[in-house]
Amino acid sequence: MIRQPQALQSKRDIEQSVTAKPNFVRDYSALKANLDEVMRVLNNGEYSPIEGEGSPEGVTAANSSKMYVDTTNAPTSVSIYYNSVIGSKTGWIIQQV
Repeated sequence: MIRQPQALQSKRDIEQSVTAKPNFVRDYSALKANLDEVMRVLNNGEYSPIEGEGSPEGVTAANSSKMYVDTTNAPTSVSIYYNSVIGSKTGWIIQQV
């Protein structure tokens, strides 16, 4: 017999269920909070390369991606820079591509 997958329920539905266990409700809430944080980080671009025109040296602080794409000559070519220190405006190294 093939069982159909159970549909996910909302937190409210789970809390109102007479069979809900307190640990499950707590774990569900923690998982939702973690997923919300992941989506916030991804949607705010904290792990996306920074784009701009010209060298980032002394001008642009490295974000969590630690990458900067110089689009001055785009679309024919781009220069990619790397900085190993998050938050630093100096120390950018151009990568050969």
